[in-house]
Amino acid sequence: MTARKYLLFFFVFMICNKVAAQSIEDIFATVVYFETDSLQYKKINEQLFEIWLKKPNSDEEMPLTNKIRGSGFFVTKNNRLFLVTAQHVAESFNHSTRITIRKGNDEPFILLLFAQKHNPKKQFKYSDDADVAVMEIFPDVKILEILKGHFLPIETLNEKEEAPKREKTLNIIGFPLGLGTEKKFSPITSEVKPASGLLELLRFDNNKKCIFFLIDKPSVGGFSGAPVFDLAKPFSDMSGLIITGGPIKCVGLVHGTISDDTGGKFGAIVPSFYIVKTINKFFE
Repeated sequence: MTARKYLLFFFVFMICNKVAAQSIEDIFATVVYFETDSLQYKKINEQLFEIWLKKPNSDEEMPLTNKIRGSGFFVTKNNRLFLVTAQHVAESFNHSTRITIRKGNDEPFILLLFAQKHNPKKQFKYSDDADVAVMEIFPDVKILEILKGHFLPIETLNEKEEAPKREKTLNIIGFPLGLGTEKKFSPITSEVKPASGLLELLRFDNNKKCIFFLIDKPSVGGFSGAPVFDLAKPFSDMSGLIITGGPIKCVGLVHGTISDDTGGKFGAIVPSFYIVKTINKFFE
């Protein structure tokens, strides 16, 4: 093994054995924010054309773009490093996609997710059924140093095909509307309750049937792909008995919002067993 490879192995080993989430603050470093500039198009005579505008006080033109936002998180298994998000978020990625992670002292650290030689669409493995995308990452030594303490052990994810108990309180951690990514790295948390068991519903992005569980609040733009945690707080069951929570668990990721024309809205969550299955594809 060369000295460089040994150094990389050592850093990865240290990263993969450092994380031990005991509180919600411990988890903040594991979540990431994505921002992608997506070109806007106009349809003319059944053909799509990019929209370009002149810069103010200049003859120079620039393309008109939308910012597509999403959240994700880091996971490690067998000393290998993975980035997890929703498939509908990952499919919007291009070479402009930027990722924001936490550096020391809650400083945001921004870097391009893809080198020009990489095809963003081919970097991910997707779930066969669910809105899950996973990419294995190979950071250089400088980035690895920043990423110490940023990875959830795979054991943190619930691999059972089940929904959280209704009595539980869950926390979504991510970046709705891109909040919490400037000056200070401060992910937004939303406390929610499970509103269903496992249900088969249609995905909003491709209309395929998939298993979800619902929560009692709708999602917000930018929360897609964000992890949902059971922080293992004590809770009361139906008899009023106080039950002590176990270890912190990631129970899923945010897919989107289920709604109708009456104004009723629920958040749809992809159960975490789909995430575990997708990560396991890298070991087949």
